[in-house]
Amino acid sequence: MKSHGLWQSVNSMLRWMMGTNKVQVEFFVMSKCPDAKACEDSFLPVLQDLRSLVDLKFTYIGSAEGQEVQCMHGPSECEGDKQRLCIQQVASVEHLICAVSG
Repeated sequence: MKSHGLWQSVNSMLRWMMGTNKVQVEFFVMSKCPDAKACEDSFLPVLQDLRSLVDLKFTYIGSAEGQEVQCMHGPSECEGDKQRLCIQQVASVEHLICAVSG
């Protein structure tokens, strides 16, 4: 989504209102969840356009008993969650969005 008139106005207004502070945006998702995918597909293009105004963070939902982690959509989801957490630690917002939407 490219920034055009309205987006430029919103972007300018938010910058003015917030000063140098960024809005904290956090997604609580599961890497293999179809509902989380629909949410990401809807919001991430907008957040990418506003990336200079937001700090984006993903938190992945699972359950732990002792040393074992279980995920609602199976072991491959736990692996996907771990991969995305690693990407989040070392990559830019653009790379994170690419990994999530791929």
